[in-house]
Amino acid sequence: MPSMSVREIAEICDTRFQRRPSHHSIKTVLASGPPPSVQMPRFPLWNSTPDPAQRRHNIVQLHALWMVCASIAEYFQVSKQTVYTTLKRWVQEGVKGLDDKSHARTAPRVVTLEITNEIRKKQENPLIGEWRMHAALLQEGIKASPRTCGRIMAKIVPFMDGVSPKARLSPRRRCPLKPHGVTNIGV
Repeated sequence: MPSMSVREIAEICDTRFQRRPSHHSIKTVLASGPPPSVQMPRFPLWNSTPDPAQRRHNIVQLHALWMVCASIAEYFQVSKQTVYTTLKRWVQEGVKGLDDKSHARTAPRVVTLEITNEIRKKQENPLIGEWRMHAALLQEGIKASPRTCGRIMAKIVPFMDGVSPKARLSPRRRCPLKPHGVTNIGV
């Protein structure tokens, strides 16, 4: 890789051959010799490897050769965060950390049928909003955040009698200035 630093090349030589050359020697060799020949990459690129566990294993192998994370990211054409995350999982979990993980929710849900039913009962009052609903539930010993109360209230409104809570508060009145009983007569 042409973008590798000379100190990084020295680290790789030390790992491979148990002899660490000076970075000055590496600069001299690179400057005096012919340009490096283009060889096939040692590992396939990230997107051309179908198995995700093998992709992560390739990152760990390159890191074992003392390649820095930035160079590994450039080699596989991925972000540095992907390399850091993979190496962190390798250290914490070993080989099991290389497999794909589920992104499914692990925490229990806060909303239960009891909470939904209490909110439905209290939502008959048109003046109550999510913060007041939160406070009313806390008085009964039910813990739900104001945002959770607001989401439940928004889901319940379409199933009510078709009238919004604000419309129930004041019936619609006729404008006193509008004449009634007069029809438009075409000219």
